[in-house]
Amino acid sequence: MKKLVLIAALALACLSPLTAAGAIITDIQSSFDKDDPFDLKLTLGYEWNYHNTLITREALQSSQIVAANKLEYDRMWHAMHVGLAIGLYRDLEIVFDLPVIFADQVAFGINNSFTQQYVVMKADQERKAAVIIAEGESESARLISQATRSYGQGLIELRRIEAAKEIAAELAGSRNVVYLPNQSNMLLGMNAG
Repeated sequence: MKKLVLIAALALACLSPLTAAGAIITDIQSSFDKDDPFDLKLTLGYEWNYHNTLITREALQSSQIVAANKLEYDRMWHAMHVGLAIGLYRDLEIVFDLPVIFADQVAFGINNSFTQQYVVMKADQERKAAVIIAEGESESARLISQATRSYGQGLIELRRIEAAKEIAAELAGSRNVVYLPNQSNMLLGMNAG
């Protein structure tokens, strides 16, 4: 049964019309033929190409995806082609093609408009952050001063002790710290006289 289905599918495929692409016409310069002893063909053509490429990077700006830096590439090409085909023997030919380039201009460019907007926005955010930090420090100083007036110097002493503990913990972890005694005589108990 499987063989019958396979044969039917192959027959249907062979009988169905297939599309064919047109062939490229080939012009060969030949020589040493009875009616054509020598062939030579000179061609002249003009070519103009323009390529433009744009590469865009996306970035997230205030919860929206926007186009960021853009790299643009442009190339314009003007050339004239001089071609020479000489028949060597029967269907064998040698071909020379000489492009004469009139212009080949290449340009690269980066659009930094988004980068400039980002720098301005970053500076604005840093300015706002500095204002908020200054306001917070001012409020903190006001509260500490009010607490010292009301309850004495205990809060300041507590903060000084906490800062000393943090400094001591940080210095204890360092290899370059040497602990010296807290006495005025640094010669470890040796008297000078």
